[in-house]
Amino acid sequence: MWTSCEDDISDFVCRHLALLEQERKEECEQAKRLLNVSQGGVCLKNLTLFSYSSCLGGYVLVEFRSGKNNVLQEHSLTCKDVVGVIEGLNLQDTPVATGVVKFTTQESIGVSFEDIGSFSEEDEAVYTLVKLANDITYSRLKSSLKGLTRISKPGKVLVELLFGKSNYLERIPLSPLMLSSQGELRYIDNNLHADQKEAVKFALQMKNLAVIHGPPGTGKTTTLVEIILHMIQARNKVLVCAPSNIAVDNLVERLANHNVKMVRLGHPGRVMDSIAKYSLDATVDRSSSTQIVKDVRKELNDVLKKLKTRQRKETFSELHNELKSLRKELQQRESRVLKEVLWESDVVLSTLVTSSDAGPLKNLPEDHFHCVVIDECSQALEAACWIALPRAPKAILAGDHLQLPPTVISHKAEQGGLGLSLMERAVEKFGKEVYRLLKRQFRMHTDIMTWPSQEMYGGQLEADPSVAGHLLKDLPFVKSTDETEMSLLLVDTAGCHLEEEGSETSRCNRGEAGIIAILVKRLVDASVPETSIAVITPYNYQVEMIRAHITHLKDIEVRSVDGFQGREKEAILCSMVRSNLKRELGFICDRRRLNVAVSRARRFLCVVADSSTVSCDSTLASLISYIGQYGVVHSAEQYISELETPKEVLQNRKFCFQGKVKNEMLIEKKPKRQRKKIIDISVNQSVDAANQKAGQQQAVCEQVTADYYESCLQEFMKNTLEMELKFPKSLSSYNRRLIHEAASKLHLLHTSVGEGNDRYIVVQKAPVARPSAGNINSVHRPDDNMKMKVMESNDSCRPIQHVKCMAKHAVKPSAKLSVSKPDEHSDTKKTECKKGDKVHNKPRKKQEPEDFDSVIAEFQEKDKRCSWTNCRIAVDLVGLTCVHCKQRFCINHGLPEVHGCGIAASKTAKHEFRHPRPAKPDLLKRSAMSKKLEKKLTQMAEERKPHKKGS
Repeated sequence: MWTSCEDDISDFVCRHLALLEQERKEECEQAKRLLNVSQGGVCLKNLTLFSYSSCLGGYVLVEFRSGKNNVLQEHSLTCKDVVGVIEGLNLQDTPVATGVVKFTTQESIGVSFEDIGSFSEEDEAVYTLVKLANDITYSRLKSSLKGLTRISKPGKVLVELLFGKSNYLERIPLSPLMLSSQGELRYIDNNLHADQKEAVKFALQMKNLAVIHGPPGTGKTTTLVEIILHMIQARNKVLVCAPSNIAVDNLVERLANHNVKMVRLGHPGRVMDSIAKYSLDATVDRSSSTQIVKDVRKELNDVLKKLKTRQRKETFSELHNELKSLRKELQQRESRVLKEVLWESDVVLSTLVTSSDAGPLKNLPEDHFHCVVIDECSQALEAACWIALPRAPKAILAGDHLQLPPTVISHKAEQGGLGLSLMERAVEKFGKEVYRLLKRQFRMHTDIMTWPSQEMYGGQLEADPSVAGHLLKDLPFVKSTDETEMSLLLVDTAGCHLEEEGSETSRCNRGEAGIIAILVKRLVDASVPETSIAVITPYNYQVEMIRAHITHLKDIEVRSVDGFQGREKEAILCSMVRSNLKRELGFICDRRRLNVAVSRARRFLCVVADSSTVSCDSTLASLISYIGQYGVVHSAEQYISELETPKEVLQNRKFCFQGKVKNEMLIEKKPKRQRKKIIDISVNQSVDAANQKAGQQQAVCEQVTADYYESCLQEFMKNTLEMELKFPKSLSSYNRRLIHEAASKLHLLHTSVGEGNDRYIVVQKAPVARPSAGNINSVHRPDDNMKMKVMESNDSCRPIQHVKCMAKHAVKPSAKLSVSKPDEHSDTKKTECKKGDKVHNKPRKKQEPEDFDSVIAEFQEKDKRCSWTNCRIAVDLVGLTCVHCKQRFCINHGLPEVHGCGIAASKTAKHEFRHPRPAKPDLLKRSAMSKKLEKKLTQMAEERKPHKKGS
């Protein structure tokens, strides 16, 4: 079998080596671009050495501080980053040393080094820290690939399984040490669900290979811990690996609850402080054979103190030579103790890269481990998995290949197959025989779970009764509000002019960021803990934009979708960002990324998106449709009056995008001479004037939109080649009504076609035959005097199922509003004359004083007309009086949502729903019942009277 799969292995190795080289090249180019664009983000300048100290493993911890100020400049270096130290300020110089960031504070940054011999001897030397790509990772990945053809026992059997032609998987009986007296597997955790128990038993019975497929919230880590504990019972040695340090530390924390004899490998700077006692260096220090090691380390610290406060007679080179000899002696003595510690440990945990022969495991024989467990295998490159797999004849792979794949920067490398994980390849090769699916999830509300279950997992997931119906209002001290009483919310920004902006590399949407800030504030006001709320978005620019909107809420986590995999929160708010006329979506179409975004929420999920843009993708369209069916849908218009741009956004240069996304269709349809001036709107901060401000803002916005549609129709009339103009289906009912009004004003034939979400408007120049009633709902002719259907204003908040625009003339308004004084827009509207008309500027005549009777008569005449702007329909006989603003409107403008009282009507409706008025008593029915009661009482009194004897 080995000979038959040599060709497949050779092809796999050659192809992946080329892909890794391409990925490495792309990563280096990206690092250079970041360094050139924003040096302050990935580097720190003007640093001086503050102190030296020894840390675990003989490493030297160097603390750097700013040479000019007490506070470090703004940077993005974080704990566990690999950095290079450059002497001076020239970023093109070669680093004199490479280390790992141990800690960062506002005043200092600590970096651990293996050797500091190349540091300057001058006390006042200035250094620069630069973030580097990890060369060690790529060298070990290439070594693992090149060694595939040379693998001997015990890992040879796994190579034959995964590269050979055979699909046969062998099973073995369970060890007697795992069984009870009845011969059944004795589970250590009695709270395991039936699916988890089945997965544990399956993994223990498989001889060489098993896969645990754990969808979000199904207890995959709990299942792995149970498997590892059973293997320890059977006296097996287990190597546990994961692609990231966070995943490894998570397993260490869970195993620590069972008093497992284990050791955690890795650089001291990359190990969490809470589990530092399980690290290899800390375990070596606690060993009984380390007294001599401690004496050597004490001498090492003394030399480091002299290195910082050295006298004239001691040179840097002399101290460094002494330091080098002490470190060599320390490593020799530690290696002896290290072998003892590793040999006695039942479980060894490390990242996949650390498990190579270049690390501490070189001190163990190649057949020391009985099993290799790889957690989050679906996120690891296959080359990284082959670093650890050759160390044991059995492998257990755990993860979810339907969530985010391995991170690959190069698009060409990803297309070439570098992003295909070993777990996904094993499932494709062996099918259901190699894996068990965990179906019971313990995280999400049923409504949140159902969509990913149907879309990604074939509807197999089920919610545990403990989480099936839980909501935010069920949390302690949380108030019952609209948001805390629902599980799904969609805020649809379609037709609200909240377009995206940004550059080619990343994008943001400040309108969606403002809506997110409003919703977060409502949750916090309802006493939902800040630590239970998270905001996720596909774009890093949007992450920064949202953080700038909620700077006062420090405990709310804002991250990208990729950075939140494996995490969960009670409430998740997701901003999809993309909103453009071309309906370009980019990488947010990735099904697996969308699966991660939706499945992070436990009790409440809110999605803010432009349905007309995102619904071009089938997966996103299904999510929008699902929330519309099982959740609550709000239009962004309900939040526009509350939107505010914080000063952190206005003052930050990074949000002033040079490559701002423009409305191309607006520019194409509207010549420069016809473009309207931007109308400024006053913003009054007082509470008393809030309603007046909202009314002014809405009125100006409505006027701008109406003028825009009228100018578009005028351009259409001038074009002699076009006889028909079709508007897109994405327009709201309000925008469709404005188009009908503008078309009637210009004496054009305007037609509403379609039903519900598929409704759109067709405008024609010449009269045509009346369409059949099957497709067309209404045809509005110029002489109809604007008899519009009020029903169009009732579907503005429904979820919209969009399709591609039917013609290149599809129009979507993009009127933008800014802030200024209230009197500046009073005379901005100008009358546009048709081509060929002459404009006469006549001097205004002085108005003569009017008598009181004429003023009263004019007021009475206006009072008989509709209060809507430019509407002259009489309302003295037929009209509607608004209960909120007390003004009278015609039938077309009578609804509160049409003339600007929608928010007040919504609040009133909610109040009446929660506090219904008592029913009025029916006086006639009450009188009849009263007489009936009196008759009954009289009858009963007669029956109680004593009867005469003998009668």
